[in-house]
Amino acid sequence: MMPEDFENDITSEILNAYNKRNHPWGWTMFMSDRRTLLEANIAFVGLNPGGNEFFEAQGIFQKDSYCPYRDESWADYPIGQAPLQKQVTQLFGYFGQEPAQGICGNLVPFRSPAWKDLKDQKPALDLGERIWRKVFDIRPRPIIICMSHPVAYRLAKILGAEHIDNPAVGWGRITASRWQHADGMLIRLPHLSRFQLFGNAQRTRALEEILAPARNLLH
Repeated sequence: MMPEDFENDITSEILNAYNKRNHPWGWTMFMSDRRTLLEANIAFVGLNPGGNEFFEAQGIFQKDSYCPYRDESWADYPIGQAPLQKQVTQLFGYFGQEPAQGICGNLVPFRSPAWKDLKDQKPALDLGERIWRKVFDIRPRPIIICMSHPVAYRLAKILGAEHIDNPAVGWGRITASRWQHADGMLIRLPHLSRFQLFGNAQRTRALEEILAPARNLLH
């Protein structure tokens, strides 16, 4: 599938599902520009965009080189300084990249204040699975990092990934998960807005040990 066909098909599929289900808070698909569809070797995937104010994207990709993790002000924080933004920036920094270089987005494009507030969750997850399957069909990604168990389950299914382990992240009994797939690794992290792993020496060391085998895939 050519990138232009991908963009048209995915936009149409999202709008059809959005209108059919009457989701009230809008939608956002990717947090990166269309260039990353062909160039990025790291994918970062959340569950769905948060927010209790209506926002509807003007397309599935951000404008050129724009990345909300770096270029927006969230919840009255300075630009790029919200807890999740800082964690994602440090995560990509571990791999020697910026968030704008990865293909970043959510499994489910429909916004909601919390996941529990989103109606018709299964059809939304099914839609997300179809979209990301097409993303990985266009270009395999050696490093895929996600947040939340539902995302990990769907991505592992797409990739035919084999589970490796559930290493501790240095935050009580909270763990990550790692899978091997044909082109590299899938890693699930706890949600980085709640569990801020970078910035604490013990947790940063634990996280770097978890991520080290994936970083080796870039060399």
